[in-house]
Amino acid sequence: SSDLFQNAGALLTRARLLEAVWSITSEVDTRTVDTHASRLRRKLGLDGSTGWTLQSVYGYGYRMVASETA
Repeated sequence: SSDLFQNAGALLTRARLLEAVWSITSEVDTRTVDTHASRLRRKLGLDGSTGWTLQSVYGYGYRMVASETA
């Protein structure tokens, strides 16, 4: 998750996240990343309530953005 915070606002591909977090460079089911993104949202409050939102970008990856509701 530090890669997401260090690159706040940047759109990170699932492949980049797999490599940064698990050192996986081969093709892996992208549901792995989606499942962990969902867990991060829940455990770290990345739904906007803490000032940050983990946004999914369909078919591409994820982006960490500052929320306006905090």
